[in-house]
Amino acid sequence: MRPYRLTRSRCVRARRRLRLAATFVVGVVASVTASVTASVTASVTASVTASVTVSVTAPRAIFAQQVGSAPLEIRVLDAPTPLRALGRLHLVHEVHLTNFGARAVSIAQLDAVGDSVLLETYTGVRLRQRSVTLGQAPAMSATDLVLEPGQRAIAYLWVSLGVAAASPRTVQQRVVVRDNALAVDTVMSASVLVHAEYSPLDAAAGRGTWVAIRGPSNTSGHRRSFVAMGGDARVPQRFAVDWAMLGDDGRLFHGDSTIAANWYGFGQSVIAVASGSMVYAVDCIPDRAAFVVSSVPVMRAREATGNAVVVAMDGGRFATFAHLKRGSVRVKVGDRVIAGQVLGAVGNSGNTLGPHLHFHVSRAPALLASEGRPFVLREFALVGRVNSLASLLAGTPWQPEAAQPARTVTRESPLENIIVRFAR
Repeated sequence: MRPYRLTRSRCVRARRRLRLAATFVVGVVASVTASVTASVTASVTASVTASVTVSVTAPRAIFAQQVGSAPLEIRVLDAPTPLRALGRLHLVHEVHLTNFGARAVSIAQLDAVGDSVLLETYTGVRLRQRSVTLGQAPAMSATDLVLEPGQRAIAYLWVSLGVAAASPRTVQQRVVVRDNALAVDTVMSASVLVHAEYSPLDAAAGRGTWVAIRGPSNTSGHRRSFVAMGGDARVPQRFAVDWAMLGDDGRLFHGDSTIAANWYGFGQSVIAVASGSMVYAVDCIPDRAAFVVSSVPVMRAREATGNAVVVAMDGGRFATFAHLKRGSVRVKVGDRVIAGQVLGAVGNSGNTLGPHLHFHVSRAPALLASEGRPFVLREFALVGRVNSLASLLAGTPWQPEAAQPARTVTRESPLENIIVRFAR
Protein backbone atom coordinates (compact mmCIF):
# COMPACT_ATOMS: atom_id res chain seq x y z
CA MET A 1 0.00 0.00 0.00
CA ARG A 2 1.30 3.42 -0.90
CA PRO A 3 1.43 5.95 1.96
CA TYR A 4 -1.21 8.71 1.87
CA ARG A 5 0.36 12.11 1.30
CA LEU A 6 -1.64 15.18 2.45
CA THR A 7 -0.85 17.68 -0.25
CA ARG A 8 -2.07 21.28 -0.35
CA SER A 9 -4.74 20.52 -2.97
CA ARG A 10 -6.03 17.64 -0.93
CA CYS A 11 -6.29 19.86 2.14
CA VAL A 12 -8.41 22.39 0.22
CA ARG A 13 -10.77 19.71 -1.03
CA ALA A 14 -11.14 18.27 2.49
CA ARG A 15 -11.97 21.66 3.97
CA ARG A 16 -14.70 22.15 1.30
CA ARG A 17 -16.26 18.78 2.12
CA LEU A 18 -16.29 19.65 5.83
CA ARG A 19 -18.03 22.98 5.17
CA LEU A 20 -20.67 21.32 2.99
CA ALA A 21 -21.32 18.65 5.63
CA ALA A 22 -21.63 21.28 8.33
CA THR A 23 -24.09 23.27 6.22
CA PHE A 24 -26.22 20.16 5.62
CA VAL A 25 -26.27 19.25 9.32
CA VAL A 26 -27.19 22.79 10.33
CA GLY A 27 -30.05 22.80 7.76
CA VAL A 28 -31.43 19.49 9.00
CA VAL A 29 -31.22 20.59 12.63
CA ALA A 30 -32.89 23.90 11.80
CA SER A 31 -35.65 22.17 9.88
CA VAL A 32 -36.33 19.64 12.61
CA THR A 33 -36.20 22.35 15.27
CA ALA A 34 -38.61 24.55 13.34
CA SER A 35 -40.98 21.64 12.76
CA VAL A 36 -40.98 20.59 16.39
CA THR A 37 -41.27 24.18 17.56
CA ALA A 38 -44.18 24.89 15.18
CA SER A 39 -45.93 21.69 16.21
CA VAL A 40 -45.54 22.36 19.90
CA THR A 41 -46.47 26.02 19.47
CA ALA A 42 -49.55 25.12 17.38
CA SER A 43 -50.58 22.47 19.86
CA VAL A 44 -50.19 24.73 22.88
CA THR A 45 -51.82 27.67 21.07
CA ALA A 46 -54.74 25.54 19.90
CA SER A 47 -55.19 24.09 23.37
CA VAL A 48 -55.08 27.48 25.08
CA THR A 49 -57.28 29.10 22.40
CA ALA A 50 -59.84 26.31 22.57
CA SER A 51 -59.91 26.51 26.34
CA VAL A 52 -60.34 30.28 26.32
CA THR A 53 -62.96 30.19 23.51
CA VAL A 54 -65.11 27.56 25.17
CA SER A 55 -64.99 29.27 28.51
CA VAL A 56 -65.58 32.90 27.55
CA THR A 57 -66.89 33.16 23.97
CA ALA A 58 -70.49 32.32 22.92
CA PRO A 59 -71.12 31.00 19.39
CA ARG A 60 -71.80 33.74 16.87
CA ALA A 61 -74.84 33.84 14.60
CA ILE A 62 -73.88 32.72 11.10
CA PHE A 63 -75.58 34.31 8.11
CA ALA A 64 -75.34 33.59 4.41
CA GLN A 65 -72.79 35.58 2.46
CA GLN A 66 -74.87 38.37 1.00
CA VAL A 67 -74.08 39.09 -2.63
CA GLY A 68 -77.38 40.58 -3.80
CA SER A 69 -79.97 42.59 -1.90
CA ALA A 70 -81.99 39.58 -0.76
CA PRO A 71 -80.42 36.47 0.82
CA LEU A 72 -83.73 34.65 0.41
CA GLU A 73 -84.13 30.93 -0.16
CA ILE A 74 -87.20 29.90 -2.20
CA ARG A 75 -88.08 26.23 -2.29
CA VAL A 76 -90.99 24.07 -3.43
CA LEU A 77 -90.48 20.81 -1.54
CA ASP A 78 -93.18 18.91 -3.39
CA ALA A 79 -93.88 19.72 -7.03
CA PRO A 80 -97.57 20.17 -7.88
CA THR A 81 -99.81 17.68 -9.60
CA PRO A 82 -102.76 19.32 -11.37
CA LEU A 83 -106.09 19.01 -9.55
CA ARG A 84 -109.10 18.96 -11.87
CA ALA A 85 -112.26 20.54 -10.42
CA LEU A 86 -114.98 22.96 -11.49
CA GLY A 87 -114.10 22.47 -15.14
CA ARG A 88 -110.49 23.60 -14.85
CA LEU A 89 -107.05 22.67 -13.54
CA HIS A 90 -105.56 23.93 -10.28
CA LEU A 91 -101.87 23.86 -9.30
CA VAL A 92 -101.67 23.29 -5.55
CA HIS A 93 -98.28 23.60 -3.85
CA GLU A 94 -96.41 25.25 -0.99
CA VAL A 95 -93.59 27.79 -1.32
CA HIS A 96 -91.05 27.89 1.51
CA LEU A 97 -89.41 31.31 2.00
CA THR A 98 -86.39 31.51 4.35
CA ASN A 99 -84.42 34.65 5.27
CA PHE A 100 -80.73 33.73 5.50
CA GLY A 101 -79.66 37.36 5.97
CA ALA A 102 -78.68 39.42 9.00
CA ARG A 103 -81.59 41.85 8.75
CA ALA A 104 -85.33 41.65 8.17
CA VAL A 105 -86.78 41.49 4.67
CA SER A 106 -90.29 42.18 3.40
CA ILE A 107 -91.97 39.99 0.81
CA ALA A 108 -93.77 42.59 -1.26
CA GLN A 109 -94.97 40.29 -4.04
CA LEU A 110 -95.04 36.59 -4.90
CA ASP A 111 -95.72 35.49 -8.47
CA ALA A 112 -96.49 31.99 -9.71
CA VAL A 113 -94.94 31.47 -13.14
CA GLY A 114 -95.60 28.52 -15.43
CA ASP A 115 -93.48 27.90 -18.53
CA SER A 116 -92.23 31.52 -18.21
CA VAL A 117 -95.82 32.86 -18.25
CA LEU A 118 -97.29 34.70 -15.25
CA LEU A 119 -100.11 32.62 -13.75
CA GLU A 120 -100.99 34.47 -10.53
CA THR A 121 -99.77 37.39 -8.39
CA TYR A 122 -100.07 37.65 -4.61
CA THR A 123 -99.55 40.88 -2.65
CA GLY A 124 -100.78 42.45 0.58
CA VAL A 125 -103.76 40.72 2.18
CA ARG A 126 -103.94 38.03 -0.53
CA LEU A 127 -100.39 36.99 0.28
CA ARG A 128 -100.84 37.19 4.06
CA GLN A 129 -104.02 35.09 3.91
CA ARG A 130 -102.10 32.33 2.20
CA SER A 131 -98.95 32.48 4.34
CA VAL A 132 -97.88 31.21 7.73
CA THR A 133 -94.65 32.21 9.45
CA LEU A 134 -93.39 29.24 11.45
CA GLY A 135 -93.89 29.76 15.17
CA GLN A 136 -96.31 32.67 14.75
CA ALA A 137 -100.07 33.06 14.59
CA PRO A 138 -101.41 33.93 11.11
CA ALA A 139 -101.72 37.67 10.43
CA MET A 140 -104.17 39.12 7.92
CA SER A 141 -102.87 42.71 7.74
CA ALA A 142 -102.44 44.53 4.44
CA THR A 143 -98.74 45.11 5.09
CA ASP A 144 -95.96 43.08 3.53
CA LEU A 145 -95.03 39.65 4.83
CA VAL A 146 -91.93 40.35 6.97
CA LEU A 147 -89.27 37.75 7.70
CA GLU A 148 -86.79 38.39 10.49
CA PRO A 149 -83.29 36.87 10.21
CA GLY A 150 -83.59 33.08 10.22
CA GLN A 151 -87.37 33.04 9.87
CA ARG A 152 -89.27 30.85 7.43
CA ALA A 153 -92.72 31.40 6.00
CA ILE A 154 -94.82 28.97 3.99
CA ALA A 155 -97.09 30.31 1.26
CA TYR A 156 -99.96 27.95 0.40
CA LEU A 157 -100.74 28.45 -3.28
CA TRP A 158 -103.83 27.34 -5.15
CA VAL A 159 -103.34 28.57 -8.71
CA SER A 160 -106.47 28.16 -10.84
CA LEU A 161 -105.83 28.03 -14.56
CA GLY A 162 -108.24 29.26 -17.20
CA VAL A 163 -111.10 27.11 -18.46
CA ALA A 164 -109.70 24.57 -20.96
CA ALA A 165 -106.13 25.74 -20.25
CA ALA A 166 -103.49 23.00 -20.27
CA SER A 167 -101.12 22.45 -17.39
CA PRO A 168 -97.67 24.01 -17.71
CA ARG A 169 -94.68 21.66 -17.80
CA THR A 170 -92.81 23.65 -15.14
CA VAL A 171 -93.56 26.19 -12.42
CA GLN A 172 -91.32 28.62 -10.59
CA GLN A 173 -91.77 31.51 -8.17
CA ARG A 174 -90.78 35.15 -8.59
CA VAL A 175 -90.45 37.12 -5.35
CA VAL A 176 -90.08 40.88 -4.96
CA VAL A 177 -88.20 41.65 -1.75
CA ARG A 178 -87.60 44.87 0.18
CA ASP A 179 -85.17 45.34 3.08
CA ASN A 180 -85.09 47.98 5.83
CA ALA A 181 -83.14 50.33 3.60
CA LEU A 182 -85.96 50.07 1.02
CA ALA A 183 -83.65 48.36 -1.46
CA VAL A 184 -85.70 46.24 -3.85
CA ASP A 185 -84.60 42.95 -5.34
CA THR A 186 -86.34 40.32 -7.46
CA VAL A 187 -85.49 36.69 -6.80
CA MET A 188 -86.40 33.81 -9.12
CA SER A 189 -86.63 30.27 -7.80
CA ALA A 190 -85.53 27.18 -9.65
CA SER A 191 -88.12 25.59 -11.93
CA VAL A 192 -89.81 22.36 -10.85
CA LEU A 193 -91.51 19.89 -13.14
CA VAL A 194 -95.29 19.55 -12.83
CA HIS A 195 -96.45 15.97 -12.36
CA ALA A 196 -98.81 14.41 -14.88
CA GLU A 197 -102.47 13.86 -14.01
CA TYR A 198 -103.55 10.49 -12.68
CA SER A 199 -106.24 8.10 -13.87
CA PRO A 200 -109.69 8.45 -12.21
CA LEU A 201 -110.81 6.45 -9.17
CA ASP A 202 -114.11 4.99 -8.03
CA ALA A 203 -115.90 6.39 -4.98
CA ALA A 204 -114.60 5.27 -1.59
CA ALA A 205 -118.05 5.35 0.03
CA GLY A 206 -121.18 3.36 -0.83
CA ARG A 207 -124.53 4.37 -2.24
CA GLY A 208 -126.07 7.49 -0.72
CA THR A 209 -125.63 11.23 -0.15
CA TRP A 210 -122.31 12.37 1.33
CA VAL A 211 -120.68 15.64 2.40
CA ALA A 212 -117.02 16.25 1.52
CA ILE A 213 -116.13 17.74 4.90
CA ARG A 214 -112.71 19.41 4.86
CA GLY A 215 -112.31 18.39 1.23
CA PRO A 216 -109.81 20.00 -1.13
CA SER A 217 -109.58 23.79 -0.78
CA ASN A 218 -106.85 26.26 0.10
CA THR A 219 -108.30 26.86 3.58
CA SER A 220 -109.17 23.31 4.60
CA GLY A 221 -107.66 21.99 7.81
CA HIS A 222 -106.30 19.09 5.80
CA ARG A 223 -104.62 21.46 3.33
CA ARG A 224 -102.73 23.40 6.01
CA SER A 225 -101.72 20.34 8.04
CA PHE A 226 -97.96 19.77 7.91
CA VAL A 227 -96.84 16.58 9.67
CA ALA A 228 -93.18 16.28 10.75
CA MET A 229 -92.12 12.63 10.95
CA GLY A 230 -88.83 10.87 10.29
CA GLY A 231 -86.95 14.13 9.87
CA ASP A 232 -89.19 15.51 7.10
CA ALA A 233 -92.22 17.81 7.13
CA ARG A 234 -94.92 16.80 4.66
CA VAL A 235 -98.58 17.48 3.84
CA PRO A 236 -100.04 13.95 3.59
CA GLN A 237 -103.65 15.19 3.71
CA ARG A 238 -103.20 17.93 1.12
CA PHE A 239 -106.24 16.69 -0.87
CA ALA A 240 -107.96 14.56 1.79
CA VAL A 241 -111.73 14.27 2.23
CA ASP A 242 -113.78 13.37 5.30
CA TRP A 243 -116.88 11.71 3.85
CA ALA A 244 -119.89 12.07 6.19
CA MET A 245 -123.26 10.65 5.20
CA LEU A 246 -126.51 12.62 5.15
CA GLY A 247 -129.83 10.96 5.93
CA ASP A 248 -133.05 11.52 4.04
CA ASP A 249 -133.80 14.27 6.55
CA GLY A 250 -130.65 16.22 5.50
CA ARG A 251 -128.96 15.61 8.86
CA LEU A 252 -125.78 13.78 9.83
CA PHE A 253 -127.44 11.96 12.74
CA HIS A 254 -130.73 11.30 14.49
CA GLY A 255 -131.45 11.31 18.21
CA ASP A 256 -128.51 11.61 20.61
CA SER A 257 -125.57 12.86 18.49
CA THR A 258 -122.97 11.55 20.96
CA ILE A 259 -123.92 7.94 20.14
CA ALA A 260 -121.85 6.92 17.12
CA ALA A 261 -124.47 4.41 15.94
CA ASN A 262 -126.97 7.28 15.56
CA TRP A 263 -124.93 8.78 12.73
CA TYR A 264 -126.24 7.79 9.30
CA GLY A 265 -122.78 6.95 8.02
CA PHE A 266 -121.80 4.63 10.85
CA GLY A 267 -121.46 1.09 9.52
CA GLN A 268 -121.77 2.05 5.84
CA SER A 269 -119.55 0.18 3.38
CA VAL A 270 -116.05 1.39 2.55
CA ILE A 271 -115.09 0.47 -1.03
CA ALA A 272 -111.78 -0.04 -2.86
CA VAL A 273 -111.36 2.85 -5.30
CA ALA A 274 -109.07 0.84 -7.60
CA SER A 275 -107.46 -2.58 -7.82
CA GLY A 276 -104.26 -3.11 -5.90
CA SER A 277 -102.50 -4.81 -3.00
CA MET A 278 -103.07 -4.38 0.72
CA VAL A 279 -100.01 -2.90 2.45
CA TYR A 280 -101.53 -1.86 5.81
CA ALA A 281 -104.50 -3.00 7.88
CA VAL A 282 -105.50 -2.30 11.50
CA ASP A 283 -108.83 -3.44 12.98
CA CYS A 284 -108.48 -3.44 16.78
CA ILE A 285 -108.99 0.16 17.92
CA PRO A 286 -112.28 0.87 19.75
CA ASP A 287 -114.82 3.29 18.30
CA ARG A 288 -115.26 6.50 20.28
CA ALA A 289 -118.34 8.37 21.39
CA ALA A 290 -119.07 11.25 19.03
CA PHE A 291 -118.13 14.84 19.91
CA VAL A 292 -115.64 13.70 22.55
CA VAL A 293 -112.28 15.45 22.25
CA SER A 294 -109.24 13.25 22.85
CA SER A 295 -107.27 14.00 26.02
CA VAL A 296 -104.06 12.46 24.62
CA PRO A 297 -101.58 15.34 24.07
CA VAL A 298 -99.47 13.50 21.47
CA MET A 299 -100.83 10.75 19.21
CA ARG A 300 -98.94 8.26 17.13
CA ALA A 301 -100.00 7.93 13.49
CA ARG A 302 -101.71 4.61 14.17
CA GLU A 303 -103.72 6.09 17.04
CA ALA A 304 -104.68 9.17 15.01
CA THR A 305 -106.00 7.24 12.00
CA GLY A 306 -107.67 4.52 14.08
CA ASN A 307 -108.67 1.38 12.25
CA ALA A 308 -107.39 1.85 8.72
CA VAL A 309 -106.33 0.15 5.51
CA VAL A 310 -103.92 1.26 2.78
CA VAL A 311 -104.09 -0.03 -0.79
CA ALA A 312 -101.10 0.19 -3.16
CA MET A 313 -102.47 1.14 -6.58
CA ASP A 314 -100.86 1.40 -9.98
CA GLY A 315 -98.68 4.43 -10.72
CA GLY A 316 -97.03 4.59 -7.30
CA ARG A 317 -100.17 5.83 -5.54
CA PHE A 318 -101.48 4.66 -2.18
CA ALA A 319 -105.10 5.03 -1.01
CA THR A 320 -105.70 5.46 2.73
CA PHE A 321 -109.08 4.71 4.35
CA ALA A 322 -109.18 5.70 8.04
CA HIS A 323 -111.43 5.78 11.14
CA LEU A 324 -113.04 2.44 10.25
CA LYS A 325 -115.38 0.54 12.55
CA ARG A 326 -113.64 -1.95 14.79
CA GLY A 327 -114.10 -5.50 13.58
CA SER A 328 -115.29 -4.46 10.12
CA VAL A 329 -112.05 -4.77 8.14
CA ARG A 330 -112.37 -7.66 5.66
CA VAL A 331 -108.84 -7.67 4.22
CA LYS A 332 -105.30 -8.26 5.46
CA VAL A 333 -101.82 -7.21 4.38
CA GLY A 334 -100.78 -9.01 1.20
CA ASP A 335 -104.31 -9.50 -0.13
CA ARG A 336 -105.08 -8.52 -3.70
CA VAL A 337 -108.22 -6.37 -3.96
CA ILE A 338 -110.27 -5.26 -6.94
CA ALA A 339 -112.07 -1.99 -7.59
CA GLY A 340 -115.48 -1.99 -5.95
CA GLN A 341 -114.59 -4.57 -3.30
CA VAL A 342 -115.83 -3.88 0.23
CA LEU A 343 -112.86 -3.26 2.54
CA GLY A 344 -114.65 -2.47 5.79
CA ALA A 345 -117.20 -0.08 7.30
CA VAL A 346 -117.31 3.56 8.39
CA GLY A 347 -116.60 3.95 12.09
CA ASN A 348 -115.40 6.45 14.65
CA SER A 349 -112.00 5.16 15.73
CA GLY A 350 -108.90 7.28 16.20
CA ASN A 351 -108.74 11.08 16.29
CA THR A 352 -112.25 11.95 15.20
CA LEU A 353 -115.27 13.86 16.51
CA GLY A 354 -117.94 11.97 14.60
CA PRO A 355 -118.34 8.93 12.32
CA HIS A 356 -116.91 9.56 8.87
CA LEU A 357 -114.55 8.03 6.32
CA HIS A 358 -111.22 9.79 6.00
CA PHE A 359 -109.81 9.21 2.52
CA HIS A 360 -106.63 10.46 0.90
CA VAL A 361 -104.13 9.46 -1.77
CA SER A 362 -100.38 9.70 -1.23
CA ARG A 363 -97.14 8.74 -2.93
CA ALA A 364 -95.96 6.36 -0.16
CA PRO A 365 -97.65 3.77 2.07
CA ALA A 366 -96.89 5.57 5.35
CA LEU A 367 -100.16 6.83 6.83
CA LEU A 368 -99.00 10.35 7.67
CA ALA A 369 -95.37 10.37 6.47
CA SER A 370 -95.88 10.87 2.75
CA GLU A 371 -96.91 13.67 0.42
CA GLY A 372 -100.59 13.90 -0.50
CA ARG A 373 -101.63 13.58 -4.13
CA PRO A 374 -104.80 14.81 -5.87
CA PHE A 375 -107.40 12.41 -7.23
CA VAL A 376 -110.43 12.61 -9.48
CA LEU A 377 -113.54 10.46 -9.30
CA ARG A 378 -114.87 8.62 -12.30
CA GLU A 379 -118.38 9.97 -11.73
CA PHE A 380 -120.60 11.51 -9.08
CA ALA A 381 -123.77 13.59 -8.87
CA LEU A 382 -123.21 17.08 -7.52
CA VAL A 383 -126.34 17.95 -5.54
CA GLY A 384 -125.35 21.01 -3.51
CA ARG A 385 -123.08 22.54 -0.94
CA VAL A 386 -123.07 23.05 2.82
CA ASN A 387 -122.96 26.77 3.61
CA SER A 388 -122.36 26.32 7.35
CA LEU A 389 -120.60 23.21 8.60
CA ALA A 390 -121.10 24.34 12.19
CA SER A 391 -124.88 24.41 11.69
CA LEU A 392 -124.84 20.97 10.11
CA LEU A 393 -122.84 19.54 13.03
CA ALA A 394 -125.30 21.19 15.42
CA GLY A 395 -128.15 19.23 13.84
CA THR A 396 -129.55 21.78 11.38
CA PRO A 397 -130.70 19.91 8.26
CA TRP A 398 -129.29 20.70 4.84
CA GLN A 399 -131.89 21.81 2.30
CA PRO A 400 -131.31 21.51 -1.46
CA GLU A 401 -131.69 24.67 -3.52
CA ALA A 402 -134.10 24.60 -6.41
CA ALA A 403 -131.87 27.03 -8.32
CA GLN A 404 -129.04 24.49 -8.25
CA PRO A 405 -130.37 21.17 -9.54
CA ALA A 406 -128.20 18.07 -9.34
CA ARG A 407 -125.86 17.42 -12.23
CA THR A 408 -123.51 14.60 -13.15
CA VAL A 409 -119.77 15.32 -12.91
CA THR A 410 -117.09 13.10 -14.46
CA ARG A 411 -113.32 12.94 -13.96
CA GLU A 412 -113.18 15.71 -11.38
CA SER A 413 -112.31 16.03 -7.70
CA PRO A 414 -114.88 16.90 -5.04
CA LEU A 415 -114.15 20.15 -3.22
CA GLU A 416 -114.65 21.21 0.39
CA ASN A 417 -118.18 20.93 1.78
CA ILE A 418 -119.86 20.00 -1.49
CA ILE A 419 -122.64 17.39 -1.32
CA VAL A 420 -122.52 14.47 -3.71
CA ARG A 421 -124.56 11.36 -4.40
CA PHE A 422 -122.95 8.04 -5.27
CA ALA A 423 -125.14 5.68 -7.27
CA ARG A 424 -123.73 2.29 -6.40
